[in-house]
Amino acid sequence: KLMLCISPEIARSWYVAYDSHSKRTSGGQLKYTERCLEDIMTLKYLFGLAYRHLEGFLQGLLTLAGLDLPAPDRSTINYRANRMQFKLPRLVNPKAGYVVSIDSTGLKIHGQGEWNRKKHQQKDQTNWVKMHIAIDHESMQILAVESTANDVQDPEVFNKLINGLPCTPETVMGDGAYDTFAAYERADSDGFKLVTPPRENAVVHSDSNLPHIQTRNSHVAYFLEKGIYAWAAKND
Repeated sequence: KLMLCISPEIARSWYVAYDSHSKRTSGGQLKYTERCLEDIMTLKYLFGLAYRHLEGFLQGLLTLAGLDLPAPDRSTINYRANRMQFKLPRLVNPKAGYVVSIDSTGLKIHGQGEWNRKKHQQKDQTNWVKMHIAIDHESMQILAVESTANDVQDPEVFNKLINGLPCTPETVMGDGAYDTFAAYERADSDGFKLVTPPRENAVVHSDSNLPHIQTRNSHVAYFLEKGIYAWAAKND
């Protein structure tokens, strides 16, 4: 059973209101707002609807709600959606001093011929993509996501993940893949603490006085002297 509440004020946010002062462009004018497309695309992915089904679903909702309002057709939805940069609203805003964990995972690409390959036991090269994610420790909310080819290394996406955060965190935590000079330099520049275990072959670079290298040196020195468990307990 599906229950949706559609307010009569929907026209205020779904349809563009033009007056004598509105800027006009050549050709047809936009009829539906970006808010309208965001709501519609949310319904599309929530219920897994194709564009053709989505068009009928919207018309049915407006009719059942007793609203004599038009719904965009599937061509309009597809055209507008492909030209918009959708940003899903965050469930909660991170609190001051929040902690972020970053990591990546592999996603296998399933194509139309997946069943055929299994049936005939074909040994085609498996296609993968990598999903790089930044998660808020307290709310477990995904704050930033970047998808790349499978051969892109985690440190290469570090800056993009940090750029995608709503504001500067207090601490960023990750595995040893992020133990790079560039990551420590970004942490020093933005003013957050980077917690990542030094790599097994890490060495202290005593010939440099740069702040971010000195910070990494302190992690490496403690790691080499005390071991991974003591280092982890100190930086937990």
